[in-house]
Amino acid sequence: QKTGTEWLYRISQDPKRLAARYAKNFSVFPVFFRNILAWRKERQKIFDEISGDKLQIKTASILDLLPILRLQKLGFDSSMVSIKALMVTLLFTAVRVKATVNGKVVGYLNADINSKDKICWWGAMAVDPDQRGLGIGRRLIQASEKVIWVENSYCLVAVSNVSAIGLYEKIGFEKTKTVPSYYATGEDAYEMKKIISD
Repeated sequence: QKTGTEWLYRISQDPKRLAARYAKNFSVFPVFFRNILAWRKERQKIFDEISGDKLQIKTASILDLLPILRLQKLGFDSSMVSIKALMVTLLFTAVRVKATVNGKVVGYLNADINSKDKICWWGAMAVDPDQRGLGIGRRLIQASEKVIWVENSYCLVAVSNVSAIGLYEKIGFEKTKTVPSYYATGEDAYEMKKIISD
């Protein structure tokens, strides 16, 4: 049990009965991974439609940890930057999108899906300060919306982040309420909502 090989021990005790059962269970893994690869390929086709000549939109992974951490440090208050939280996000969050120019990560956005309540919560979006004003944030959101399967989309934005609020409002988000002292600094946040249409 400690080494995770209890199944191997059980087979050795009763191979005739258990070998066929475990073989049947393990047979689903090739199909599972094949479906994952097909899904990733289809998602990248969607991202390619939004990409430009120089700007590429791709799924972010744990291999992008340090470049995305750099973006967050450039754009966020230090109290909002956590390498551990970013690692969890890059491993488990449903939607993780990066923008690259000449192979360099210049933008990042993540979104988490609550399938039960049919809502999406946008997480952190960061764009390299040298690349702002070029529509990178808009394309990241556009790409993410293409692969989100729920209609109700929410985000939280610092009340002082005028540029981000303007961007979200431009693409259809509306302020729904103010969340007092949401950030560690004590700053309030606006909750914003958008209904994503097909």
